[in-house]
Amino acid sequence: MLRISGNRDEGFFEDFAYAEGTLLSDIGFTVLGGTAQVDADECAEPLAQSTTSLDTLAVQTLLSGGDGTIKGDLITPGSGNILAGIAGRVQDVDNWIALTAVVVGVTEKWAIIRRKAGSNTILDEYITTISYNTTYALELIFDGSSLTGNIDGTTRMSATNSDFASENDAGLRWQFGTDANDDNLTCMDNLEVI
Repeated sequence: MLRISGNRDEGFFEDFAYAEGTLLSDIGFTVLGGTAQVDADECAEPLAQSTTSLDTLAVQTLLSGGDGTIKGDLITPGSGNILAGIAGRVQDVDNWIALTAVVVGVTEKWAIIRRKAGSNTILDEYITTISYNTTYALELIFDGSSLTGNIDGTTRMSATNSDFASENDAGLRWQFGTDANDDNLTCMDNLEVI
């Protein structure tokens, strides 16, 4: 259920404990570039898209002056490509910064990605094995132009970037989605912004 303690400056937490098929747009999220829903395991996932290049973001206005900490659990599928994570300073579907798991073919890494005018740039990356059927705790910290990416409580990436510094939208990010098998989609859960 959606829980906001006081106002957004005091924090936000969403555990996606809604009925399967509930659209994220029906529970207060602005969804950009696609459609996202709650799945049977009470986590957020994108619906299958007709193209693999389409980003889907589900965001709310949660940061203050573009700064804050975004946390979320990424639950990997049993197989397939993974391009999903948490995003902040979201201006629109073509302009944002995200901490993303990248599993495509033999490439496996975590990356802080800046998408600007529709083009992605990796600001920093951490190359490591990303396992299937595993939950990872993600944390992306925005502090002025300093960006920090933590995986399971350990700092793995850092970068300096001031793009979109005044943007306050934050949330979830996926890229992919031609697989109609819901069991093969990357789920996100326990979104928190402080």
